Amino acid sequence: MSGVFGGIAAFIAAEKKKIATIALGHTFNQIFDWLFNYPLYLCVVNSMGLEKGYVIMAVISLFTCLAFIRFYDWLKVDWLGIEVAKEVSEYGPTFIKNMNVQSGIGKILWWPFSKIILVILWATKKGGFVAFLALSVYTDPFITTVYMRKGQYNGMTRNNWLIFIASTAVSNAYWAIRTFAILESAKLIWKTMF
Repeated sequence: MSGVFGGIAAFIAAEKKKIATIALGHTFNQIFDWLFNYPLYLCVVNSMGLEKGYVIMAVISLFTCLAFIRFYDWLKVDWLGIEVAKEVSEYGPTFIKNMNVQSGIGKILWWPFSKIILVILWATKKGGFVAFLALSVYTDPFITTVYMRKGQYNGMTRNNWLIFIASTAVSNAYWAIRTFAILESAKLIWKTMF
């Protein structure tokens, strides 16, 4: 058993800077995405409606994600682990399936999360339109474009621009419709209860 833990400890020691960078990058990205997807999206769609809210948020998303792509390429640091994910996408499904969660609550919480991960890993392994759609809906145009382009930190080709613009349209259509449905459901529940 100490051999396994020793190997893990050696790996962490060798890769601690990369692990710390990715952890910090994910923390920043999750906070930013939460603020963008919930308070901002809810306010804009609620006040502007579905169509205008979609257009406004798609424009904001386009410029924000483009700024992230430019920063990512300028920094030349894989701060979200996207390049690592490209390299290890083959190992993910086996690792997820072999996770042994012991507690009942852990199993309840882990099961849906693991299925979402497996669907995304399956989609990215399939590549093409399936990966594009899964990444556009589950992540954002920045991550979708960087994941799907060939090479690292190499700017935007014509194909990358097409992926980026299409992902902006698909991602924001999903979020606008989802947000509108949540708002309308909440209004309907409020009216029927009060």
